[in-house]
Amino acid sequence: MNNLPVILLIIFVIFIIIIFVSLLLNKGSKEEEKWKIKTKEILTKLTKSLKSNNNIELKNTLVEFDKLLDFVLKNNHTFGETLGERLKNISKHFDKQTYNEIWNAHKERNKLAHEIDYNPQIDKIRQACFSLKKAIESFL
Repeated sequence: MNNLPVILLIIFVIFIIIIFVSLLLNKGSKEEEKWKIKTKEILTKLTKSLKSNNNIELKNTLVEFDKLLDFVLKNNHTFGETLGERLKNISKHFDKQTYNEIWNAHKERNKLAHEIDYNPQIDKIRQACFSLKKAIESFL
């Protein structure tokens, strides 16, 4: 019997599957590039804000760095329902000191957001921002 039509059909199906998988993988990388580009743009703006000596502007910058870190962790498929849970799941990504700095920066942000009379020094806010910036950059 002539198996040529069956062999050609199998080759055609394999070819279609390869093209489909290739398109899916290419789409995924384009989506990844989009969030990384967006992150880098926001990171540039926030970094410029760190030069300010305005306490309110720096507090807002810390909140924005915290939000950006959450965005990055979500896009890196880090498990957890909250940023705090996601931070716990990345502890092995950093050395102990760096991880503690990131965690403390997040706690600073929480104090700013939830404690009405909390008013840290500008240098403390700025250092927290740098810690979060470092964490964000490590995932790009």
